[in-house]
Amino acid sequence: MKAIIMKVVRKNDSELVLEDFPYGLTGMLMLLAAGFLYAFMTEIVLAPYYTTATLVGIVIGFLLTGFGAYLFGQRSIFRFDKEMRLLYWRRLTFLRRNGGTVPFEDIERALVRSESLGEVTPNYRVVLETRTGDLPLTRYFGGSWNTNDALAEEINKFLNKRWQTIVYQ
Repeated sequence: MKAIIMKVVRKNDSELVLEDFPYGLTGMLMLLAAGFLYAFMTEIVLAPYYTTATLVGIVIGFLLTGFGAYLFGQRSIFRFDKEMRLLYWRRLTFLRRNGGTVPFEDIERALVRSESLGEVTPNYRVVLETRTGDLPLTRYFGGSWNTNDALAEEINKFLNKRWQTIVYQ
């Protein structure tokens, strides 16, 4: 998951817009799910003698790749509006939408959190530290220290927040 990172899609004096959607991973999983569906239909329609084990394997493959596409197919949008002094954020999946607003005054800073889970190389993500708790930009950890640090620094500069390079576990 190292290649997935939130990206700046628009930046000017009045707004900063960040977006994240793992196109590559989600697209690959959807393509695999379509392949399993095609194999299932081919087995049912064209194969005169299909085995139950083959069909069960195809169905399990379709369900697993479809679930993976759903799990990783989340689009996140964070829009920092300087004029309104509000952060508008939302996360969209196939079946759910959630989001909200956070006043700039409630945002302490953006920082980088790490997760290693016993791995030699830790994974990172950017988190907005607010008065009510942390608001991660992504649901998962990914990307390098440098890309996450640069994004956190960009957010802090836009919000005129004090910036220090700290990694919190």
